[in-house]
Amino acid sequence: MCAQTRCLQLGDHGALYTPEGLAGIYREQLLPLATIVTPNSFEAELLTGLPCTTLEEGAAACKALQAAGARDVIITSIDEPRTIALVGRSGGAAERGPGFCIRVPKHKQHFGGTGDLLAGLLLAHTTAYSDNLGRAAARAVGSVQAVIARTIEVRRQTGQSESGLQLVASRDLILDPPEALCTPSLA
Repeated sequence: MCAQTRCLQLGDHGALYTPEGLAGIYREQLLPLATIVTPNSFEAELLTGLPCTTLEEGAAACKALQAAGARDVIITSIDEPRTIALVGRSGGAAERGPGFCIRVPKHKQHFGGTGDLLAGLLLAHTTAYSDNLGRAAARAVGSVQAVIARTIEVRRQTGQSESGLQLVASRDLILDPPEALCTPSLA
């Protein structure tokens, strides 16, 4: 698996984390070998040369990444006015055709580590739901949203405006996310 937190970590919010020339290496040498890629919208733009600021552009970027060799693609962090969207598309037999979209609410607070948590959970859930990328993504996003909700509650209770994600306290939500939190829709 190549994910933004593993071998395809290029950058986020318009800033590069790696030397600029690595995008070409990732695009030309790693994408053809990837089973699944999970770039954020900024990384998807770097890898495809396409804009990725709307759901429609995200869907086109998914197709471009698949054309470059990745079987399954999930693009995260598409910034909408009230939500943040994730779009995905599977090359697997169960999901040929239209992709899927998951929207989550924006929060005023910052939650560092959510991208890493999502990538790890996607790895786990794509193993468990190998025939249904949308379901795997929904379960991973559901866990992340539940962890954020628990973190907000702990911050409120303790009066802290910034604290790490409540991962240990959220173990139950990570292992078994509430089903109703995230349902994929067709993109």
